[in-house]
Amino acid sequence: MESSLSALGYIEDGYDRCRHCKGADCYTCDGGFDGKTYKLYHKNGYIVRVLDERETVFGTAWYQLNHATIRLGVKRFHCVTWFGVCGNRKFKSEKVKSEDVCPVCGEEMRRCAYVGKRHIVKDVGSPDYAPVFVDDEFGEDGEPNYIEVA
Repeated sequence: MESSLSALGYIEDGYDRCRHCKGADCYTCDGGFDGKTYKLYHKNGYIVRVLDERETVFGTAWYQLNHATIRLGVKRFHCVTWFGVCGNRKFKSEKVKSEDVCPVCGEEMRRCAYVGKRHIVKDVGSPDYAPVFVDDEFGEDGEPNYIEVA
């Protein structure tokens, strides 16, 4: 089975030199992006294509993610991966303290385990899936449906 990778990238010096080039021999070009990609293809086998100009980066990302495949049940499957200067190891930002708030009741989130009798549907493709699972605090027998985890 063949796999393909679609990437959204930024070309530092721009692509205008190759986009408006009238020449036909990109392989011998010394400074154009297409010349570099032809040489890299012969070196490592990667095919790089630059598509037509788009109006927005958001539109390009939306188009590519709209055609992405999500594999359910696969550990560490990522639809989006950052690499290069945007990669996780190179990206530096200040730590942000987030306030975890329940999307249903608005109270502070606590680590709880569900011990109730209702089945929680975790498969996103199932028609019974609900993004927010809510059950009563106590079951019919008076026992709590959620227990706080330390």
